[in-house]
Amino acid sequence: MATIVKLKNSNRHAILVGVGYGMYKSARANAFLGDLFPTEQKGESQMAAVSTATGDILWCRSEDLEIVSIDGEKPSELLQQYFSS
Repeated sequence: MATIVKLKNSNRHAILVGVGYGMYKSARANAFLGDLFPTEQKGESQMAAVSTATGDILWCRSEDLEIVSIDGEKPSELLQQYFSS
């Protein structure tokens, strides 16, 4: 079975293929001191790979996705046993 997700901005559904953690860092020479004190930029993001109905793979930010079902069951159904008294 699969994990089905919904892309929040378009309400389209896709299959979750996997998740990853992206980081980047770049540097350029400083205007006054050159390479001695370079200007740096860095960032990080959590990304998820999803497959469309046609098999195309898209990379999305994980916060832009919502889990619809896991192996055919809603997340609330899977967690129900942990919250019932």
